[in-house]
Amino acid sequence: FFFFFFFFFFFSFSTTQMFLFQLLSSLYHTVLRCVQILLLRVLACGHIPRHVAFIMDGNRRFASKSGLQVLDGHKRGFSTLKDTLKWCLEVGISTVTLFAFSNENFKRSGEEVSGLMQLAADKFTHLVKKGGIINQIGARVRVLGDRSLLPERLRVAIANAEELSAANTKVVLNICLAYTSHAEMSAAADLLVEASTANHSVAASDITEETFENHMSLAPSPPPDLVVRTSGEHRLSDFLLWQAGLAYLAFADVLWPDFSVFDFCLILFRYQFNYSHIEAERRLFEHPPSIALRH
Repeated sequence: FFFFFFFFFFFSFSTTQMFLFQLLSSLYHTVLRCVQILLLRVLACGHIPRHVAFIMDGNRRFASKSGLQVLDGHKRGFSTLKDTLKWCLEVGISTVTLFAFSNENFKRSGEEVSGLMQLAADKFTHLVKKGGIINQIGARVRVLGDRSLLPERLRVAIANAEELSAANTKVVLNICLAYTSHAEMSAAADLLVEASTANHSVAASDITEETFENHMSLAPSPPPDLVVRTSGEHRLSDFLLWQAGLAYLAFADVLWPDFSVFDFCLILFRYQFNYSHIEAERRLFEHPPSIALRH
């Protein structure tokens, strides 16, 4: 009898505990989601940047801190990326650019680079599959960088992602892969030289800052209004150096896999708080005051 009573009491208590835990967990996530929606909707009423660029830094340090394999850190970073794209759509950002893999990253160990290339191919396939995040948010995928440096399987996955998302119009998603800004500018210069000498489609006298920018791989996307870098590093690491000259730079002291909706909202709030100064700087650059020289 006592054994039966003890078993019944223990089972009932455990079941009750589990039920209460699930109830509180569900309530916590519901409240968190409501707060998230409220924050994003309030911020959406202010000045929203058209184009936001992200330097997604900190996956390796996150893995080391969490006792994970390096590749698992990158997988966690991909999960954060999916959430971030949804937040961007919710507030009305129309262009997102991601610094996914620099040419400098090829200097890492062969094992890590190979693993990253395989992971990238898998994720490109996952992004555009039926019900994937790209179709959920209506994003058009564009990949910028030197594809000749990438393995064949990844090149095929990229071409497939670009083709399957070509008709999407809500968001443009630029993914910089095997990319550096110096390489992008060098390629644009090569295109202009070829256009002005080989087929004479551009006269040398017509080469201006605007024509140079139009031959860069980021075009026709506008320059970024906001550049976000995670992990606490305060540098651009050869990312959009030409286009980010007038962008608001935001550096977050959080590793990319830990980047939350609250970090995102805080950065947007800082951008909106400084918006008048940002626009004043932009107007000054576009319409510099004339200086009368005294003879």
